[in-house]
Amino acid sequence: MKSGGISLRQSLLRLLGVTAIIAVALVALAILTYEARTHQSRVEQEVGSQLSVVALNLQASLDFDDREAALETLRTLSLDPRFRAVQVLRKRDGLFASLKSPLAQSFVFPEQPASGLLPFGTEELLPITQTIFYEDEVLGEINAYYALPPLSSRLAQYVVVLSAVVVALGIMAVLLFMFAERLIAKPARQLASRARIMAADEGGDVDLPENEIEQLQVDFERMLAAIGRREASLREQQARMQLALSAAQQGVWELDPASGAMIWDDTSYRITGLLRENFAPTWSGFLQLLSPDDAATLAETLVRLLQNGNAESITFRWHHLDRGERYLQLVGKLFNAESSAGRIVRGVVRDVTDPIIAEQVLREREAQFRQLVIHSPVAMSVTDKNNDINLINDQFVRLFGYSTADISNVSQWWPLAYPDPEYRSSVATEWRHRIEHSESTGEPFEPMEVIVRCRDGSDRVIEFSSQLIGERRLVIALDLTERKRAEREIRQLNEELENRVRQRTEELEIANRELEGFSYSVSHDLRAPLRAISGFGAALVQDYRNKLDEEGQLYLDRMMAASQRMGMLIDDLLRFSRLSRTEMIREVVDMSALIEQIWQELEDIHEQPIGKPEFGSLPSCYADRSLLKQVLFNLLANAVKFTRDADPRRIEVYSEQVDDETVYVVRDNGVGFSMAYADKLFGVFQRLHRAEEFEGTGVGLALCRRIIERHGGRIWAESAPGKGASFRFTLPGLERMVQ
Repeated sequence: MKSGGISLRQSLLRLLGVTAIIAVALVALAILTYEARTHQSRVEQEVGSQLSVVALNLQASLDFDDREAALETLRTLSLDPRFRAVQVLRKRDGLFASLKSPLAQSFVFPEQPASGLLPFGTEELLPITQTIFYEDEVLGEINAYYALPPLSSRLAQYVVVLSAVVVALGIMAVLLFMFAERLIAKPARQLASRARIMAADEGGDVDLPENEIEQLQVDFERMLAAIGRREASLREQQARMQLALSAAQQGVWELDPASGAMIWDDTSYRITGLLRENFAPTWSGFLQLLSPDDAATLAETLVRLLQNGNAESITFRWHHLDRGERYLQLVGKLFNAESSAGRIVRGVVRDVTDPIIAEQVLREREAQFRQLVIHSPVAMSVTDKNNDINLINDQFVRLFGYSTADISNVSQWWPLAYPDPEYRSSVATEWRHRIEHSESTGEPFEPMEVIVRCRDGSDRVIEFSSQLIGERRLVIALDLTERKRAEREIRQLNEELENRVRQRTEELEIANRELEGFSYSVSHDLRAPLRAISGFGAALVQDYRNKLDEEGQLYLDRMMAASQRMGMLIDDLLRFSRLSRTEMIREVVDMSALIEQIWQELEDIHEQPIGKPEFGSLPSCYADRSLLKQVLFNLLANAVKFTRDADPRRIEVYSEQVDDETVYVVRDNGVGFSMAYADKLFGVFQRLHRAEEFEGTGVGLALCRRIIERHGGRIWAESAPGKGASFRFTLPGLERMVQ
C-alpha cells in the first residue's frame, strides 16, 4: 500500500490539503481585491449621506446668516470620531463656518478642494464635498475631511470569512477523504491491517482524524460574533443620525414611487400632529390632507424629482390639530434601492412656520417703514453702501425739487446742491469727517447745517443728520430757512429794542436829573419862605399871643400847624425822590431784632402807651437794613395810628409760607378801608382818611412800595372798613439773593 514512500491515505490528504490551500488563497485574493476597490467608495457613500442631511439643515442658516446655528449643525458630525475637519463655504462671500476635531487642530484647509487623499500625520484624509441647494439655487458647499479607515481595520472580518471558507473546504475535504477512503483507502487499510495481524499476530488501534466539526462550530461562532458587532455599529450610527435629526427638529421619511407607500419616523408624526394609530402614511393619503393647490404643486415636484434625480424642496401650508395653521417644508432626493422600480425617495420634513412668519413680519415692517419714510413730513433719503440712492420721500422732492430720476447716486447730488466748488469741497470734507467719527466712536451723528441750492435756483438753510441702519444710511433734512429768517428778524427787533431802551434810558436819566434839580429847587425855594412863615409865626406866638383874641389865636395855631405840615411834605417828597438814587447795601437782616428796635422808637415818640405787638415766626432776609427799616417803621406806625380808638389794640407781625415764598405780614384791628380804593393806596399823596381824623402826608406807603420793588419783591394790602388791615410784602429768598 505504499507509493514512493507515501501511503495512499497520506496522498489523498496532501492532495485535498493543497487543493484547499489554493482555494483559500484564491478566495482571500478575491476578497482583498474587491475590498480594495470598494473600500473608499463605500466610505464616501456613507459620509456623503451624513453630509446630505447636514446640507439640508444648513439651508436656513445660510439664508438667515445664522453662523451659530451652522456651528451647532456641524457639531453633530463630531458624533462620528473619524471626522477631522469640515468647513461651509457660502457662494456669495466664501467661508461661512468651520469646525475641527481635537485631533486635527493643526489641520489647514486647502485653498482649493482636494481631488485625492490628503496625508495628515499617520492618517490619510478623504476629502468629500457636498453642495447645498435651496429650490434649484446653489447656496454653498460643505468640504469635509474624513480619516479613511485603513484596510487592515477590517482584518478581523477577513479572518472570520477566510476561517469560514477554510472550515467549509476542510469539511469538503474530509467528506471527499472519507468517500475516497471508503472506496479505496479503507478497504486497502483493512486489508493491510488484517495482513499485518495475520503476519504479526497482533492488533492495534486505528488512528482517528482530528474533530473538524467542533472546529467548524467554533469558527462559525466567531463569525457570528463579528457579524453581531458590525450590526451593533450600524445601529449606533443610525441612532447618532436620528439624534442629529431630532436635535435639528427634522423628521425623516421614505417614499416608494412605484407603490406610493411611505415610512415616517416619530419626529415626522410629531411635526404633522398625526398619530400612528390614526394615519398610515401613503403618498395619496398625504396629498388628500393638503389644499388642492398645495397637493398639485407637491405632485408636480415629485414628478420633477423622479425625472431629473436632483434634490427638491417645497413649502406648503399645513393644518396642525393642536397648533393650528403651520408651514411645513419637504426636502427629498432620489436614491437607488431594491424596490419594484429600483428607486426610492428619501428626505426630511421640518416646521418652518417661525422663520416664515418672521420673514412676513419683517416684510410688513419694511413696507410700513417705507411708507412712513415716503409720507413723512420731514425730508428723507436712503442710500446703500455704494452710495446709490434707494429712496427719496415726497417731502424731499417738494423741498429740493429732485427725485430718484434726477439723482440715482450721491455723487450726482453734490454738484447740484453745492454749485460752488470751494464750498462743495468744504461741505463734503466735513460730512465725511462726521460720518467717520460717528462710525468709529459709536456716537450719534452730529447734525450739520449747510446752504443748499434747490432745483428752482433758491438757496435754503438745511440741517442734515444721518443714521446708519444695517448696511443702509438714512439721511434726514430739516429746513431751517424760515427759522433763520425769523431769527434774523428777531435779532433786528432786539437791536431796535435795545436802541429804543438805550434812548429811553438816556431820556429817563435826563428826566431824573431834571427831577433832582426840580426837587432841589422846590426844597430850596419852598423852605426859605416856609422858614420865614414859621419864624414870624413863632415870634407872634411868643410876643403877641396874649394881645390877640381867641379867634386870632386859633388862626395863628392853624398857620403854625400848616407850616409844620408843609415842612413834613417837603421832607417826604425829597426822601421819596432820593430813594431811586440811594445805593443799596444788602446784608442778612434779623427781622425780629429789627422790629423790636422800631417798636422801641415808636414807644419813645408816643406819649401814651402803645402796648406790644404779637410776634410770630419771622425768618431773616437779605436786604438793605436802613431801607427795610423805613418800610417796617411806616407799616407799624400806621398800625399804631389807625388803632388808636381800638379797644383793645391788637397788632400782629408774622410770616407765611406760600408756594416756596416767604410773605411778611403786619396786621391790625384798626379802622380799615374799602378795597375799592386799594389801587390808590400806594400812590404819592394819596390818603383814604381826612387829615383832621388821622395825621400824615400820604407818602409813607408810596415809599414802602418803592423800597420793596427795588428789592425785587411785592407789597399789597387787604382790608375792610372797621375790620382792620393786613399789609403783606415779599422779599427774594436768602439763597437766591446770595447767588
